Amino acid sequence: MKSILIVEDNNELQELYREELSKHGFTDVVFVDTAPRAITAMTAKKPDLVILDIMLPEGSNGFDLLEQMKRDPHLAVVPVIVITNLDSQEKSAREIGIVDYIEKGSYQLSKG
Repeated sequence: MKSILIVEDNNELQELYREELSKHGFTDVVFVDTAPRAITAMTAKKPDLVILDIMLPEGSNGFDLLEQMKRDPHLAVVPVIVITNLDSQEKSAREIGIVDYIEKGSYQLSKG
């Protein structure tokens, strides 16, 4: 089973992601809400995929986390999909090495 780490501080979005992923058979999903917690979770168990919000609490953001991941040879190979409200940061995120960039406002998530 593939494992997914989702770095998102919005509890409602966490629940929505959990519901949608479980519908598609993804049950090994871990949620964290800060960049430091993400690093801790990734070093404990390297995920197969990271879904990352850029705007995070506690002084670190998604770009900080991406930079840390790219400096660690074990984490640098983990694919990252950014899901964010920031429409102006795609180029920077892609230069760091993400596999996809989704704007929250342009992608309709629904519970139905």
